[in-house]
Amino acid sequence: MKSLNRLHSLKMAFSGFMHALKTEINFRIHVSMAALVLISGVFFKVTLLEWALLFGCISSVFITELLNSALEHCVNLVTLEYNEKAKFAKDLAAAAVLVAAIFSAVIGVFIFYPKINHYLS
Repeated sequence: MKSLNRLHSLKMAFSGFMHALKTEINFRIHVSMAALVLISGVFFKVTLLEWALLFGCISSVFITELLNSALEHCVNLVTLEYNEKAKFAKDLAAAAVLVAAIFSAVIGVFIFYPKINHYLS
């Protein structure tokens, strides 16, 4: 019985991921950027440590974007009218995604800039 519950939970999690992919434009952008990073990682033969950093960055952006979307939907369930506290909650969640994306981009530059520079020279 517990394995059925776990399987159901996994199915629901996958459903949530697919729903975000279909309905959230920012999530699709993040998935596209992740694909570009993964292709670049293969092309530039990044090290195991660099792969770990890249996967950490990708997952942090995915997680924050998914949580941001979930929070936005929850806030919209509570009120569709303008509310300063609702706006602040949504803005904070969006800021979390921004921070994750910026730090991920910085790490991406640290990893890929020397490789691109070496490739071009």
